[in-house]
Amino acid sequence: MALSTVTLGTLRDDLRSRLPEANRDVLLDTELNRFLNLGQYDAALKLSGINAIWYGDVAQVSPVTGGGVVTYDSSVKWDAGDKLLSSFTFTGTHGDYVGGIVAYADVREEKGYVGVITTTTATTCKVEGAMPTGDVDAADGVGIFIQPSKTGGASQVVDLSNVSIMRIIKLVDATNGIIPFYELKDFEQLGKNYNWDSGYGATHFGENIYLFKGDNATAFGNLYLYYYTLPTQMTSDSSYMDVPTEFQELVLAFAELKALRRLGVGVETKELELAQMMKDIQVAHANEYRLEKMDERGKDQ
Repeated sequence: MALSTVTLGTLRDDLRSRLPEANRDVLLDTELNRFLNLGQYDAALKLSGINAIWYGDVAQVSPVTGGGVVTYDSSVKWDAGDKLLSSFTFTGTHGDYVGGIVAYADVREEKGYVGVITTTTATTCKVEGAMPTGDVDAADGVGIFIQPSKTGGASQVVDLSNVSIMRIIKLVDATNGIIPFYELKDFEQLGKNYNWDSGYGATHFGENIYLFKGDNATAFGNLYLYYYTLPTQMTSDSSYMDVPTEFQELVLAFAELKALRRLGVGVETKELELAQMMKDIQVAHANEYRLEKMDERGKDQ
């Protein structure tokens, strides 16, 4: 449900009237519509940090079990000519690793590379992505297959492709409590730390959440994802703005700034106006919050 009854058509007419008269008819309606949708997103992103009421949402998510981890032997090699990463050992069925992430750190050149596994055999993976241009072996760097489980365990993946997420707040297991998130580089190491034998963890990469569960940890219970949702895009003139009406001016200001950048006029002045507008909103919200807390304390006395 939209947060306002102001329509895209009304917003566009208002936006066009604010542009310099000499440039008012330069931009097409489709361009202004795009700026308004982007402005709506910018406003929602800023406002979600002030008040989660409008965009806060929760969804029960279900992880899908995948294969185990991949471990490398000492002769791991990247063959750039055939786009293959070779000479390593799977723990599990090798076909389960398609879609996995490969990271390679080149020690000599001090560069990092990341690719995605597209096909596998018993001893090699075909990798698509930015990788070294020449053949390298274990002496040149370190290769890591990023897979969310311990050796002998089972990976747990939550697909987020059907969830409209602006920002993840937390992941809660109804049985085991909050599951902490880790950076991708730290998440890979959880299974190697004996202290995590009964622990849990998660990392967000692309359209998936990868879950870690120690071998001795109890099974996941119902999982609930708390997040800020994206505003609904306005697709027709009768579509409603998905930002509270009181912040209509903020949406228009963000959209106007994008339009002025496209025209190459008045950008600096509008940036200053927008910065002041955001400051005023934050101050007003802080004052309102303090008044609410004072009122609560007064009721408790």
